[in-house]
Amino acid sequence: MFTQRARTTTLAALLLAVLPPQRAAAQEALTPEGREHAAAWGAHHLCAGLWVVGRDHRRDTETVIARDIAPFPWFYWEESFDFDVDEKAYRVAVRAPGTPVRAVGVAGSGNAALAHGRSR
Repeated sequence: MFTQRARTTTLAALLLAVLPPQRAAAQEALTPEGREHAAAWGAHHLCAGLWVVGRDHRRDTETVIARDIAPFPWFYWEESFDFDVDEKAYRVAVRAPGTPVRAVGVAGSGNAALAHGRSR
């Protein structure tokens, strides 16, 4: 019979075996399309952090980026990303240098991406 510790160790080993390896952002250069994709995910999570999850737990933009986006390598957030937050329209636009803007706005109880290259 497995002990609790043995089960935990086995589960951890299985997760490490199936999860993709994480990479440091500086180690791999993304294509322009990949950077645009990263900007879109950043806009989505920033919008959610400010007004969906953030509806009951208010935080500022920098805190959402620092705690919810930047620490996780699979979001590929880069310091060079430019973002605009429209508090009145509940809309976030993020642009990776050299790519079209990716924007997300609150729609009902969630958020929705705006058309490719559109910020309004």
